[in-house]
Amino acid sequence: MSQPIGIDVTGNILARMDGIATLFMNGILDMDEPADEDEQILTGAVLEAISQYQAGQGRGFLLCDRMGPLQAWYIPQTDRETAVTRVRRDTRRRLETMLAAYDPDTEAVVVTTTLERIHLWHINLVGVVFDEANHKRIPIRLPPPVKLPPEVHFEKLTQPDGTVAYTFTHDHWGLLGRVVVSGHGAGHIKYGVHPAPDSLSHPHYRRKQQLFETLAKELEQKFFAALGQAPLPNDGRPGTAQTVGLAKLYAAFMNIPNDFEMAQFVQRLSAGELDKLVEVVEEALPYARGTDATGIRERLATLQQLRQGPATVSPVVQALYNYLQLDTEAEGRAFLLAQADLLLTDEAEEAMAEFWGHEPESQAHVERFRDLLQRVRREVKTD
Repeated sequence: MSQPIGIDVTGNILARMDGIATLFMNGILDMDEPADEDEQILTGAVLEAISQYQAGQGRGFLLCDRMGPLQAWYIPQTDRETAVTRVRRDTRRRLETMLAAYDPDTEAVVVTTTLERIHLWHINLVGVVFDEANHKRIPIRLPPPVKLPPEVHFEKLTQPDGTVAYTFTHDHWGLLGRVVVSGHGAGHIKYGVHPAPDSLSHPHYRRKQQLFETLAKELEQKFFAALGQAPLPNDGRPGTAQTVGLAKLYAAFMNIPNDFEMAQFVQRLSAGELDKLVEVVEEALPYARGTDATGIRERLATLQQLRQGPATVSPVVQALYNYLQLDTEAEGRAFLLAQADLLLTDEAEEAMAEFWGHEPESQAHVERFRDLLQRVRREVKTD
């Protein structure tokens, strides 16, 4: 996942504002009237921008979002194009001019945004403004709502931190999946897509996945079109493509029946695949409920433990597991005969009794191959 743009300095600005307010209250700062909130924000922003530069963050500007509770970021100069969105060409040129002119040791460039306007300052520590611009932003164009099939419904849930989850449900197929939208650095959102954790053998698995992917992509396009921005790169792919592409992996993870199967699962995946899976699971966890949430946490803990120290599996058990991955009895017979010294033994037959399938179809497969092992073993003894 791409890194958020800018350094979140909201807490630093609020702390500076508290200190500035205290100075006014105690009469240490000599002014006829106490500074209002906007003046305190601007003073705190200048101090913070200088502090960030002196801490080694390089030339940049302080971006304050004023469309709700204060949010503030220190933005490197090179990220100005992506951090400041919905602005006209003349605004971009003005910001570029300010960034080239200011002295980062004693001055700052501060940008504040509201829904409709963007305000630029080139200002110093004592409040002298060297350059200022107050421009209109490019308006947000709200797209029409997502077109849902009659049998599909969605519920919107907003978390205290501002994260919004859209849950899509089908009248007959149940949960289709969930889209989670959260802040991701200055002026951008993180768009997470979480298909329902269905078993791959679910009778409507492919159709559910295709329907949910269509809905999630449409919602994604509308979000970014409304905000006037392109999605941040997620390993070169947009959010929907990345997480829907992991749907089968996520489904397999959610249907692992025991720790042994989990160990095999971890061994088959690359470090990169495991990192992406852990990210998807962790993003889905806050929206799971009750026993589902408990089960996901337990699976995730087991997976992380196995990544740190892979489980020790005996050669017989490993060979039996590989044997059960075969599709036909002809393949199974050839495999048993090729490893007769390992698999046509009392130890192997006893270990085989511990294997089972977590669904009727897979259990039938285990029973068929258990019977095959016993038959081949009798045949070899007779010969």
